[in-house]
Amino acid sequence: GGARGFIPLKGRKVGVETPTYKCITSEGVGWAFSPTKSKIAFTIAEVLITLGIIGIVAALTMPTLIKKHQQRVLVTRLQKNYSIVSQALMLSVAENGDFSEWEWGTEYTNENVKRFANKYFVPYVKKLKMYEGSGTNSYHNYGVYLADGTLVTFDLDGASASGQSPASFSLIFDFSNDTEGHNSRWKDYSRKNFVMRIHSRKKFSFFAWGNGNQDWISKGQLPSRDELINHPQYGCNANIPKNKRYNCGALIQMDGWQIKDDYPW
Repeated sequence: GGARGFIPLKGRKVGVETPTYKCITSEGVGWAFSPTKSKIAFTIAEVLITLGIIGIVAALTMPTLIKKHQQRVLVTRLQKNYSIVSQALMLSVAENGDFSEWEWGTEYTNENVKRFANKYFVPYVKKLKMYEGSGTNSYHNYGVYLADGTLVTFDLDGASASGQSPASFSLIFDFSNDTEGHNSRWKDYSRKNFVMRIHSRKKFSFFAWGNGNQDWISKGQLPSRDELINHPQYGCNANIPKNKRYNCGALIQMDGWQIKDDYPW
């Protein structure tokens, strides 16, 4: 049976949205429920607090992240340019003999620097152009721009005061392309400038002075890490002026091409 026209719903699926009763209202007589859809929202105060927390966290962590990124970029560039110079010198040695067999000359002049560089180094690197300053001495008045734009300047070093021939040929990386002298007050030998040396005693390395005011070649052994850091004149530490921190390149290399926490960044 059942009433005429009535279709039972038993067994049929009927879609009915279940109301969520969020409030009760009084409509004069009795009480009635007011069905609405449930909604989740944040207040303006909650949003501002969340943004404030995010800002604080970012302010605390971003300087460290930026510092680490800058250090990685510096080390990568330094290692790359060290490799370029090393390969060029290997080619030169193959063609010209060991460093001790090279013609070092007797004068600490820009002309002798140019002669030496043009014979033993410049032909063996890919370069953009040459650099030539206006000075006449052997310190940083001549150089070459490598293919990546890094400026490498040259000088001859040794006991010039006692009339001895040059003992080493220095190559100074300059990532800022600063063409002033190597002791200029705005140079930074811990971040922008790094010194390497070809020694007439068949050695090539970063500048590395240890105790006794001697480079490692003169001593016959590499300085310790502590010596590289704490050398009173050329140490790689925050107490040494930036334009005197010549040991920093050797320290980065000794630390496995890393900048460690005690590095004077």
